Formats: sequence, structure tokens, C-alpha cells
Amino acid sequence: ISPRRAAEFASSLGLPQFADPPGFGGVLKGDLFESLMKDFLESEVKARLKMEKEMESEDGEEHYIGELLRLENSVIPVAVTGFDLLRMKGKVLKSGCMARAARASATFPGLFQPVGWWEAGNNSRTKDGTISTLRTSTFIPPFLLIDGGIGDMYGIVGLSSLIPHESNKRIVNLVTGSFGVFGPPGPSDMPPGIHAKEVVSISILNTPDCGPWNMENGPRAVTAAERAIQASLDTPMSRGAEAGHYELHIDASGFIPN
Repeated sequence: ISPRRAAEFASSLGLPQFADPPGFGGVLKGDLFESLMKDFLESEVKARLKMEKEMESEDGEEHYIGELLRLENSVIPVAVTGFDLLRMKGKVLKSGCMARAARASATFPGLFQPVGWWEAGNNSRTKDGTISTLRTSTFIPPFLLIDGGIGDMYGIVGLSSLIPHESNKRIVNLVTGSFGVFGPPGPSDMPPGIHAKEVVSISILNTPDCGPWNMENGPRAVTAAERAIQASLDTPMSRGAEAGHYELHIDASGFIPN
């Protein structure tokens, strides 16, 4: 899936498109948001398969696409971070439905109701190959997830589960906005298991606010960030607070479209 297409889709979403009140523990349920994510992912994969002529017929297409849209089958290894309310700690998602994982990671407290999550090995499959969220053995999920940023502000904890035995990694930590009062984390600040030798911290500053209540600013924020990054490709990085740490702070205020 093209990162550009994914960014365009995400930035085009507005609250009216996925409003499905009332939720339990949140204003919205989040089911419609997950459905929109799933439909987008499926449409992108179908278009790519037709372009590459990998599907000779439609027999078994739903199951095949359902398998492709699972975290463990992604072309580039991916891990999504959520925060488990039942254990009050972070939860790294490495397998399961991509759309539901995206929903869990986007479950801003108070906006969406918490998301029930079952480990992939203990779920029943639907006809399209995705994981059913209603198990026959129990309706109580072993994990109840909200936005992983609660315990993983920079979204990097999941890296510890990707290529865990490889050391001396170079991590690119890209954020929108500042790194906060404590500044960007360097190699020694990485969570256990990441084994980073070098960290490149990039912040994109002064983009339009496009949080849950200002989603209409999404397209302008994406465009401003893209233009600012392109204009900064030859900008020298500065050294961070420790060896192996480099920083680049990009001001996007001059690239915001009207």
C-alpha cells in the first residue's frame, strides 16, 4: 500500500464519516472507523493485485485478501502499540487484523470506546480470513486497548519485537510537533530490546492542528509536512545529547497551503 495513498486517505477522514454514538467508555463506538479502515485496505490491495495480475480468478479472493491484511503478513515488518486497560500497561500487536489494530492504536481516550483484542492464535476466522472478535468460548476479551501513546509517547516500543536479535540498529524517530520538555530520546533512552546504536530524531513543527476535534485540517497538515520535508532534504542535522544521536527540527509554518 502506497504511503502517500494511506496518508491521503487518513487525512481525508472527518468526524461525521465515522461517528457511531454512543460508545461504552467513549463518545463513539469505533466500529465504523474500523470498517472504513478495512474497506480502504481491501480496495488498495485489490487494485494492486489486479495491476500485478496475481489474482487469476475471484475464487478464494476474500480469504486471500483477508490473509494479506494481517499484521504478521505485511511486506514490511510492523508492530502496533496499544495500551491495555485491564493490566494498565502497553501491549504490542504483532499479529491480527490490520484494521482493528489501527482502530486500537487510534482509540483516543474519551473519543472511542476501548477495543477488545484477542491474540491471533486464540481467535476464530471469518470467511474473509480476518479474526472474529466474538469467540465462542468467551465474550470477555483478554485485552482491552486504547491509544498506545498513553504508555509509548513516540510509538517506538514495538520496535523491540521487530528483528529482536539484531543489534546496532539505526532508528529514525519522526514526530509531528515537538519532543516535549525532555527533548528527543537518544540511543540510551530507547526501550529495552531495541538495541539502537544510532537514533535520528526528526520533528515537524507548526503544522495545522489536526487532532480528533480538528480533523478537517488533515489534508493541509499532510501537505505542509510533505513540502517542509522536501525543502529540508539537504539541511545538516545537529548532534544530540549523546554519541550516536542526531536531530533535525523542521519548521512547516511556511509551507501550509491556503
